[in-house]
Amino acid sequence: MIAFSQIFLCLLAVFTALCAQNGSSRHTPNVITQSHGKLVRTQVRITGSTTLFPLVLRASEEFSSFSSFPMPLIMNPGTNRGINHFCSARKDIGYDILMASREMTPVDLKTCHANGFNRITKISLGRDGIALVTHKKNLALSGLTHKELFRALASKVPDGSGALIPNPHMTWADINPQFPPQAIRILVPSANHGTRDALFAHIFASSNQKNSSLRTDGAIIVITPLQAADEHDLFFQALRDNPETIGIVGSNLWEAQRSDIRAIPFNGISPTKKAIRTGTYPLSRGLFLYVHEERSREVLSMKDFLGEITSRDACGTKGYLTMLGLIPLASGNGSLRTRVLE
Repeated sequence: MIAFSQIFLCLLAVFTALCAQNGSSRHTPNVITQSHGKLVRTQVRITGSTTLFPLVLRASEEFSSFSSFPMPLIMNPGTNRGINHFCSARKDIGYDILMASREMTPVDLKTCHANGFNRITKISLGRDGIALVTHKKNLALSGLTHKELFRALASKVPDGSGALIPNPHMTWADINPQFPPQAIRILVPSANHGTRDALFAHIFASSNQKNSSLRTDGAIIVITPLQAADEHDLFFQALRDNPETIGIVGSNLWEAQRSDIRAIPFNGISPTKKAIRTGTYPLSRGLFLYVHEERSREVLSMKDFLGEITSRDACGTKGYLTMLGLIPLASGNGSLRTRVLE
């Protein structure tokens, strides 16, 4: 008589194969088998950053062009929500790799460790910048500083005596008399995104206002999509429909929109590839992959996929991810791995 566990595994394999075919452009099904009492599968599961999504998707397509394994399943709900998925206690349906546009914090790692994920590898894939962008028709703002952007974003700002008051600045001229009297309208990523965390932490910390919050009086517009994949399309379309609006977005995503969207210099420096790679651009940052080492032995395609996405052909100086806007690490020889121990 066939054991119940064997029947269950057969049904689970059929169900997962159907899901893989619907969620991936690769027709090879995901296979789940049992080895030494553990489930073993062939498909890598990835979640996280929308900034990293087009890069990881491109590497996945390259991987599937030569591998017999199925193309990885990729979800892009944003870094913060992706961390929740990555650290989920439900190991049977969890994710193997996190795409992150910011580093995981001690709080993030504590959640992972509490759920049994104690061995995590951090991969520095390359660099990116947080760009301040607007339509090319908007020539009024030639640049912004830390202080000016803080006064545009914060819910409370210092008055003449240093006390914090509700933000009274409704136009750019209210912040700097040399600016035009345009209404302040700034498009920001939703709370799911590491780009938002990274920018606000930098701006508020630089202004010695670490506990400040984002203003809610209508000057800030948050794009909250029905589908995460549509968010950046909505973002850039909003800039085209409202040319006087400023947006905050990853520089690699802006690269594909340069025909009619321009970057505003920040502290006098434009987000060029050289300025981001060297760290001269103040809003440059790293882009990361985090990997559950415990699953490296359970996901048969993990080693091969990581070898592809971290290769010189992918993220080196002339790599295909570099052609999509990834800024290579200073060595130009691919990615750098470090173990996260605590």
